[in-house]
Amino acid sequence: MKVILSFLFLCVSIVSNAQAATYYSGISDMIDRHCISCHRSGEIGAMPLTNYEEVKSNASMIDYVISNKIMPPWKTDDAYSHFRNENILSQKDIDLFKSWLASGMKQGKYNQNKKLPTAKAPEVKWDMSIAMKESFEQYGIYYDQYQVFVIPYNIGNDKIVSAIEFVPGNRDIVRHATISIDTSMIADSLDRWDPRYGYFSFNGLQFDPIHYAWHDWSPNDNIDIDFNKRLPKSGKLILQIYYGPSGVPQKDSSYVNLKFSNIQSKQKESICLIDESMVSNPPFEIKANEEKYFNAEITLTNDMHLLSIFPIANLLCKKMEVFARTPDGKTIKLIRIKDWDFHWQRSYRFDETIYLPKGTKIIAIASYDNTASNGSNPSNPPTFITKGQHMFKEQLKIYVEQYVDE
Repeated sequence: MKVILSFLFLCVSIVSNAQAATYYSGISDMIDRHCISCHRSGEIGAMPLTNYEEVKSNASMIDYVISNKIMPPWKTDDAYSHFRNENILSQKDIDLFKSWLASGMKQGKYNQNKKLPTAKAPEVKWDMSIAMKESFEQYGIYYDQYQVFVIPYNIGNDKIVSAIEFVPGNRDIVRHATISIDTSMIADSLDRWDPRYGYFSFNGLQFDPIHYAWHDWSPNDNIDIDFNKRLPKSGKLILQIYYGPSGVPQKDSSYVNLKFSNIQSKQKESICLIDESMVSNPPFEIKANEEKYFNAEITLTNDMHLLSIFPIANLLCKKMEVFARTPDGKTIKLIRIKDWDFHWQRSYRFDETIYLPKGTKIIAIASYDNTASNGSNPSNPPTFITKGQHMFKEQLKIYVEQYVDE
């Protein structure tokens, strides 16, 4: 009897949700919160989802990608940790969309008093813009591509950048951008090697600049008005842009806005906390047709105040987890990605600053699949893999953003 009553209750709930679900009574709110920032005119999304007709005509596709957690493209496990910039659909949202689809995708009644979501950026008076010196034209319109642009600058004296904005020149194709800072000539030699503007680099820059991932941008990001990082008086802004396929040749000319501050605020820095040299089961190599995991760790020699985390790996990676264990035995969960996707790497910003005392051990565990069953494997048949930033190599790096010790 209890089983029958439970089944009846479930059926009534589904019918009730189906009757209540209309585009204007829940679906449009969900799309506005999670999808419209990319899926609108002039943005990277493949199709606009800005009104009832657009959502209805793509409803089956939307149902598939949200049910399989393909979209929104946020890869972290929300049962493990949360982030300030996360974009995750709840199961309640997914069920609501399914009930709307099953009930005939009713439009419902538009509420004229509804307040539309706004994404108005804060007003900032910029002190300087650093732009690409020329437009870059996609050379591969049917596949992803990665290009690095070396942009010299000179600001006279070291300055604190209090606010920063990356402005994509073509939002149809710019999916991600990482800004690094360097003062050497290494990037220039790499640039000369490639006959096009900039140089190709798969994942990373092919060298270690003085400040890697100084700033990281994704389509949902806005102006960072609490940046507070030091910029050397002269050097190279190293701009790596990930371009998505478009089907037709397109050009991009992106730039970066900077605001300087004379006020001595608490400064931040990005550092590589863990890399392949720290694995406890060396060497960092993966044989052909082998599945393998690596455990890398570091013990802090100073207190640390973590603001964000940026894991990096290539195409063979399947899972990654990073956690901290304090001297008193407390475990702090930092990030877990159960379905690693190289194409959606990004910086994850913690809800609150995470304090880690001296002596804390930070541990990263990553698993890799170098078999033919891994659809992302760049080699067919699989080949022996070592560490490196090229497509046919692999990485395990954990970058973090922290407050600078005063």
